[in-house]
Amino acid sequence: MKDLADLTALVARSADAIERERRLPPELLEALHEGGWFRLLLPKAYGGGESDPVSFVETIADIARHDASTAWCLCQNAVCSMVAAFVAPEVAGEIYGRDPRAVLAGPGLFLIVRYFAGLGGVGVATAGWVIWHIAAGRGGGGFGSRRGPALAAA
Repeated sequence: MKDLADLTALVARSADAIERERRLPPELLEALHEGGWFRLLLPKAYGGGESDPVSFVETIADIARHDASTAWCLCQNAVCSMVAAFVAPEVAGEIYGRDPRAVLAGPGLFLIVRYFAGLGGVGVATAGWVIWHIAAGRGGGGFGSRRGPALAAA
């Protein structure tokens, strides 16, 4: 992973454009891909950072202090990359191994919830929501707010 201070500075500079355009600017999106930020929780075997949960939440919270939309986009994609740990290695390799810019959103969380269906899958979905609230500083950030989620990520 690249330097967090450099990333948060870029996120802060991009916040107004994110609010205005309702998407991550190309320069920021490129930095997120190049720095491996979408892959913070992806196992190292597939080119990820394999971050521990505490470090991940701290990183997302730091980014959210500068722009919650960016943190939301990262959190959704990074959490969904955990699906790689629960599918056959060849499947994970097909999803993540060929393209270092490949990210997985919604369907990845669906697969995780489906996998844990009898073991508290709703808890897994809730965990993603809780992480978002932690990253947003709870109380800040909703779809209509200044620092709410962008409508388009990638």
